[in-house]
Formats: sequence, C-alpha cells, structure tokens
Amino acid sequence: MTKTLKVRLPKRIVRSIDELTKEGYFVSRNELIREAIRDQLNSLKRMET
Repeated sequence: MTKTLKVRLPKRIVRSIDELTKEGYFVSRNELIREAIRDQLNSLKRMET
C-alpha cells in the first residue's frame, strides 16, 4: 500500500533532482526521492544498532 505526500523543496534541490533524472540516474523524480528516503531511513537504523 502506498500513501501520497506533498512536499515543498527549494528550487535548487528540484534542479538537482531534475538534472540527475535527465542524466538517466533515475527514471523519475519520484524514484529518486523514494530511494533517497529509503537510504536515509536505512542509515538511521544502522546507527541505532
């Protein structure tokens, strides 16, 4: 199950996201943001142990 969230980001971050997507690192903005959040959550979990 998924949940949709609205976020506001500074223009410079959106430009960076768009550049990485355009260069083919990610298929979409959504993919990049999901992966970034997942990576951050995993890092925080590793720090707890």
